[in-house]
Formats: sequence, structure tokens, C-alpha cells
Amino acid sequence: MASSKRSSSSNKSTGKRAAGTTSRKRKQEEIQEAQDSALFHEIGLIALFVVMVLLFCCNFGIVGPVGNAVSGVLFGLFGLITYVLPLLIFFAASFWFANEGNPNAVRKLVSGVVLCIMVGVLCDLLTKGAGTLETYNIKIDRKSVV
Repeated sequence: MASSKRSSSSNKSTGKRAAGTTSRKRKQEEIQEAQDSALFHEIGLIALFVVMVLLFCCNFGIVGPVGNAVSGVLFGLFGLITYVLPLLIFFAASFWFANEGNPNAVRKLVSGVVLCIMVGVLCDLLTKGAGTLETYNIKIDRKSVV
């Protein structure tokens, strides 16, 4: 009878140990997932920063013929906003990574994109035909506005 009591009490303590190691493993897995997520975000931001610098160099004609082609496409799509577009994309991605899962952050990002589009349209309206000129002359632009 004494041996049956010992075996049942030893089973209970073993069960507690197993539950303790399981919860410890879960906590370690959660910590590992959080670290992996943070590492993914950091690597993504570094890669995005490299792309931002490359786009800046393309906009100012430093990269060469390929950069000029990329710059031409970007200016055709976005107009004058192309100069600040790499910064806006980098800051938007940083904001998204910092506030992942926050519904207010999504609203703010969407409103920022809408604001960027509206500023681009305003810049296009103010410069009218400046994109079709071979050389830019401020006097021609001012005469068309006034």
C-alpha cells in the first residue's frame, strides 16, 4: 500500500515538472518569435534604406543610364513628388513596422498616402506644361500662371 502511495505522488510531481517545462518552452518560443520579428523588421528597414539611397541617386543622375531610366519612369508616374518619394516610403515603412497591428496607424498611413497624391496633383497643376519642356525656364512658367 505504501508503494502505491509513493508512485502516485511521484507521478504528480512529474506531471508538475512536465507542465512547468511546457510553459517554459512556450515562453522561450514566444521570446524567439518576437526576436525573429524584430530582426526581420530591422533587415527590412536596412534594405529599404539602401533602396531609398539608390532612388535618390537615380533622381539626381548619379547612377548612369539605368538610373536615368528609373528616374524618368518615376517622374512620369509621380512628377515633382519623386524627389521626396524615397523618404516618404522609408518613413511610412518605419511607421508601419513600429505600429504593426494598430488600426490607428493604418488610418494614418492611408491618409498620408492620400495627402501625398493630393500634393502631387497640386504640384502638377502649378507647373502645367513644365514636364514637356526640353529646358526649364522659370520665366515661361511664371507667364503661364499669371
